[in-house]
Amino acid sequence: QADATMAVVNCFDGQSKGERKDIVGRKTVDKGLFGIGAYGKEIEIEEIFSNKKLEIPDEEILRNVQKVQKEQGIKTSGKLAGLSFTIEMETGTGKTYVYTRTMYELNKLYGWSKFVIMVPSVAIREGVHKSLEITSDHFQELYGKKIRFSIYNTQSKSNIVNIKSFANTSNIEVLIMNYQAFATKSKESRKIYQK
Repeated sequence: QADATMAVVNCFDGQSKGERKDIVGRKTVDKGLFGIGAYGKEIEIEEIFSNKKLEIPDEEILRNVQKVQKEQGIKTSGKLAGLSFTIEMETGTGKTYVYTRTMYELNKLYGWSKFVIMVPSVAIREGVHKSLEITSDHFQELYGKKIRFSIYNTQSKSNIVNIKSFANTSNIEVLIMNYQAFATKSKESRKIYQK
């Protein structure tokens, strides 16, 4: 499992550690009589955090991927098909543990902290959520921090809170989603295209 984790992490060897922080809004808040400090107004800045953009060129990522493939005895790729990678593991080998540990390692080495786990069904989504709950103390011991995870459920009003928390902190944040969250009749009404 540790080898599988490092196989993913090593695909990005050469990327420097960091995070991306953007200001998305400013608002004036009236501190008034009961505010902290002096009377008057104060400007609050609303920030969102995201993963630092890749600095390493595609050619270097391809070399890293080819190195990992050779180490695993897999036929090497001649080119990248975008930045989508397939990691295959047999049933019962601990895929959930591996990708959870991979998120921690990607955070430790590169500073990445925003992850989406996409699953094919509600049942698997619930299983992933339970696995993250069960293993949270174990990973706290290994890495000294916990992942904050939440389920994106189209039927839940807590989605706005979960998405805002996902964006507004520099903590390791995970949204667990199933494919049906994007299912609608028209492309224009899909959540992914909304502001």
